[in-house]
Amino acid sequence: MSLFEPIQVGKVTASTRIVLAPLTRFRSSDDHVPLSELAATYYAQRAGYPGTLLIAEATDVSPFSGGYKNVPGIYSDAQVEGWRRVADAVHAKGSFLFVQLWALGRVNPGILPGRKRIVSASDVPVKDRPTPEPLSQADIKAYVHAFATAARNAVAAGADGIEIHSAHGYLVDQFLQDVTNKRTDMYGGSIENRARFLLEIVAACAAYIGAERVAVRLSPFAFTQGMKMADPMPQFVYVAQQLQTRFPKLAYLHLVEPRVSGLDDVVPVPGESHDPIRAVWHGVIIIAGGFTPETAAAHAKAYPKELVAFGRYFTSNPDLVARIKEGIPLEPYDRSKFYLRKSPDGYVTYGPLAAHYRRKVDPVSQTVGDYIVRNAPGSSLSHTMASQLFTPLKVGDFEVSNRIVMAPLTRFRNSEDNVPQEDLAVPHYAQRAGYPGTLIIAEATDVSSFSGGFPFVPGVHTDAQIEGWKKVTDAIHAKGSFAFLQLWAIGRSNPGVRPGYETVVSASTKPMEGGKTPLSLSVEEIASYVAAFADASKKAIAAGFDGIEIHAAHGYLIDQFLQDVSNERTDSYGGSIENRARFALEIVEACTAAIGASKVAIRLSPFSAYQSMKMDDPMPTFTYVVEQLQAKFPGLAYLHMVEPRVSGSDDREPEDQESNDLIRAIWKGPYMAAGGFTPESAAAHIEKYPNELIAFGRLFIPNPDLVARIKENIPLEPYDRSNFYTPQTADGYLTYTVSDKLTGTYAY
Repeated sequence: MSLFEPIQVGKVTASTRIVLAPLTRFRSSDDHVPLSELAATYYAQRAGYPGTLLIAEATDVSPFSGGYKNVPGIYSDAQVEGWRRVADAVHAKGSFLFVQLWALGRVNPGILPGRKRIVSASDVPVKDRPTPEPLSQADIKAYVHAFATAARNAVAAGADGIEIHSAHGYLVDQFLQDVTNKRTDMYGGSIENRARFLLEIVAACAAYIGAERVAVRLSPFAFTQGMKMADPMPQFVYVAQQLQTRFPKLAYLHLVEPRVSGLDDVVPVPGESHDPIRAVWHGVIIIAGGFTPETAAAHAKAYPKELVAFGRYFTSNPDLVARIKEGIPLEPYDRSKFYLRKSPDGYVTYGPLAAHYRRKVDPVSQTVGDYIVRNAPGSSLSHTMASQLFTPLKVGDFEVSNRIVMAPLTRFRNSEDNVPQEDLAVPHYAQRAGYPGTLIIAEATDVSSFSGGFPFVPGVHTDAQIEGWKKVTDAIHAKGSFAFLQLWAIGRSNPGVRPGYETVVSASTKPMEGGKTPLSLSVEEIASYVAAFADASKKAIAAGFDGIEIHAAHGYLIDQFLQDVSNERTDSYGGSIENRARFALEIVEACTAAIGASKVAIRLSPFSAYQSMKMDDPMPTFTYVVEQLQAKFPGLAYLHMVEPRVSGSDDREPEDQESNDLIRAIWKGPYMAAGGFTPESAAAHIEKYPNELIAFGRLFIPNPDLVARIKENIPLEPYDRSNFYTPQTADGYLTYTVSDKLTGTYAY
């Protein structure tokens, strides 16, 4: 079974198994009306392969169901008319449109006038959000009616159907899961009761528009927005059984893969699978989560009754379906443009690279074979912009030749003894060092036998590990590039299941969501961690590294001490800003004393909510830390800051006023920015901040020659998330090659 076998979906027959996933883009008006000059164009561009199913973005079912700015609604005449223009444009291309319907519940930020009431199944808040008001049974019935009315409005607007958003921690999901539903009435307490709200919505929508026009989206394994039950399968299998029994003619069931949580890439827990749901649901399934053309094709062969939803790649490739059919490389997406309110930039500014098609473009009809496209040039990086990225900069004891840095990336390719492997790590890092003068930051590395807990990550505390790293640094230096080693201790992020690593520790006894309750480190244990970082820094230098980066970001141990959401101590390491910063500053002091400040760097992520982090106001703490670094350690190699638009591996829309500029104003040394950069946005960033470097992560995976490609303006290969965390395998680690279009002389 291929991606281009037709399949019946409700009342329509899709010509391809490739589906546009629902994507919130914030391009609607302040009155929540889809803007015809934006939305109609955007969806029409992506409907150009006739017979494609498009699922439109999450849409408010009523004035009381929303709370986000510039998302669409479908409860007013103007909104219905806006969606009619979208549906007409999609149908004109011979494709199909479903509208995703949602209610926010407790994730409503509560800031829009008239939408400040925050509700949920129970009074369980999202972390660092206001406590929601439990819905009364009368309120629940109003929501059920609102979904049904919205479904009827969607069909009246010309949509071919609707998808009920019961995933990712929004209101319906809040009722489904016991982590958010603590009710004791008929809508809580048991599996059957927690499923009642969703099933009532499905019944109401099916009664209004017919079951063939109704679909449901579920995410059993996603822990985004404080979700994920300890064992989600009994709940979600029951839901699927009820759907099969009561609504067997539903258009489809849309499931989110366990390797994705919201926008976050995660390593699936062993045994996590949708197969129990597949065993009870006999209708059509759409599967979503980090697919590439290759993995989607393999999935279609393995599961012949399923379709595959693509999200981010559809943003930058409006002709995605045709590209996949023709085997044409995909354009990388630009996360910085995902959420630009009411802006065409990054929304309707992409065009098909028609010259690459194997079929000639008809100059009159603007078609390529059977595809209806718009012949528009793709964006490119100008020589002037590119040259900004290729000015040298002094970093520590050396000078880099360019501002493009390889970010530290955990890949699980090391041995069971946490030793970097000669046949994997050495060629992997050497490949990416082929543009001489590039800085490579090696992956997060355990500083001691007691600091870790993840399998197949490297250490730097045994002779074998040091010897393994020597081979890596020798290979990088042989290419004329430089290597730093990121050092970490994981604290409460330790799953506590690996033999010898069962003890979970942190600043306090406060667990992260879904994690084990940690032990609070004693003052003596804190001192041992400080010593371990210093010892690891010396061993890193002995292994040939040019320096080390202290990982004080993304909710690992040092960050757990820094932030008041995880540090509830009352001794000299907690309570005040100065006390919470003490652990980080002691580690910096110990490492600089051990190897010199010019060989030490530190990474911080003030705005990241990853792993249950993010303070209400992070700036006082983080500006204090940077003030101390500037005053005490001005000769540090660099300060590595994660942009507010990224949270761990998660893309997020920065809140108003979230910016690292306050830190820039304090720190006078080399500054490295990380978080969702593209070649274009990186070049623009360096033009604005000429003394900074840009760390690239995921794009360095499929493009070992990334630096040279950017210099020569050669399109980048897309990455394959399914291979990010495959333990001890070369697949997705060494299987990418250097472009044959490079004309310069490099060391690849």
